[in-house]
Amino acid sequence: MSLTAAAKAMRGKYDGKDMGVFGVTTDTRSVKAGELFVALKGPNFDGHNFVSEAANAGAVAAVVSRSINIDLPMVEVEDTRIALGDLAATWRRQLKGPLIGVTGSNGKTTVKEMIASIMGLHQQGLVTQGNLNNDIGVPQTLLRMSKDDKFAIIEMGMNHTGEIYYLTSMAKPTIAVITNASEAHLEGLGSIEAVARAKGEIFAGLPSDGIAIINADDEFAPLWKEMAEGRQVITFGIEQSADVSCDYELRPDCSLIHLTTKQGEVDMRLSILGKHNVLNAMAASAASIAAGATLNDVKAGLEKLRAVSGRLETLDGINGATIIDDTYNANPASVAAGIEVLRNSGGETILVLGDMAELGDAATMIHQRVGELAKRYEITRLFTLGKLAENASNGYGKGARHYKDAQLLIEDLIDCLNSDVTVLVKGSRLMKMETVVEGISQRKRS
Repeated sequence: MSLTAAAKAMRGKYDGKDMGVFGVTTDTRSVKAGELFVALKGPNFDGHNFVSEAANAGAVAAVVSRSINIDLPMVEVEDTRIALGDLAATWRRQLKGPLIGVTGSNGKTTVKEMIASIMGLHQQGLVTQGNLNNDIGVPQTLLRMSKDDKFAIIEMGMNHTGEIYYLTSMAKPTIAVITNASEAHLEGLGSIEAVARAKGEIFAGLPSDGIAIINADDEFAPLWKEMAEGRQVITFGIEQSADVSCDYELRPDCSLIHLTTKQGEVDMRLSILGKHNVLNAMAASAASIAAGATLNDVKAGLEKLRAVSGRLETLDGINGATIIDDTYNANPASVAAGIEVLRNSGGETILVLGDMAELGDAATMIHQRVGELAKRYEITRLFTLGKLAENASNGYGKGARHYKDAQLLIEDLIDCLNSDVTVLVKGSRLMKMETVVEGISQRKRS
């Protein structure tokens, strides 16, 4: 793309000499020669202060919202964050193949990785790295698109109404997946129905011949079908009748799945654990088939997939214990899913729970409810860390231990470990529960 074309896409002002742009970056630490530097501004940072560093690193020009006295071509825009999105929306148009957008309260990253494993068997594609799923991460992902990419899988996250609408308007998916709606982000949205409506905004970006992939097991499936506004709908589920469904058997080390679709049936072995991941596999199967994958592709792609780091990842623990690292993040639905995996593991079971964030006024009640669930599922012991998680200990009752210090928790937990013990570690990112995993496992995570 030329600099003048980029300026036009961003609705920016540029009167200088035209030149080629060979990439876009927002981080001066990773600027490569010939790239366009976009000076983003946030509550605690301002990229405008680093334009000179970008120039020294080889940036061909900078996108700014205020004048800067530096010898570097500048594209002036009103808002650099919006400009980044506008540029990404223009760049996205080069993709001729399917673009699959994925959102939901739980499972979106796992479903994204499942689809990528299936779709990537025979061709190159663009896939969201990590969880770069917000109004900065999505455009950054789209701007990595190359002419060799035959498909794209874009994860979309949110914590307020309108965010998914903005992202889907930028990415323009041809296939859009909603995994589910749960009590995540209640702090910003107030109710699960509001969360569901916010997730349903993803369908606004679909063309008239686009395909909506909807969880038939979710109570908000009727709402999402309505929000799909007449577009083709493919449902997936394991409890309700659906276009893509299965029979399954949960085992301590895998799930055996008999997948049923309109295209036929196939048996597979899923190595990532839990009933919820069986449902995630149904979502990925539906999306991949809609994008042109065969049943053999679905089987091969799902069977080769291994757990994403920090998402029900099984590790060897001290004294022969089994550690299930599910520390990537936590909300009520994902904690409940993790507890279900733990109860099916056999032997003595220990849940280590840190605070769940963004639950608003319902936080105390929800944490207590998680403790009650752990007791009802006969989890042998509960260790909690954090002010909110103490309510889970209260809900569990006798046998629970609450800690204010992670190191003390680790020391006491090690005393409980042996070859008959399975430990699930779970908590929101802010709790850094991976430190507990590192303290009780044989493998240190980088």
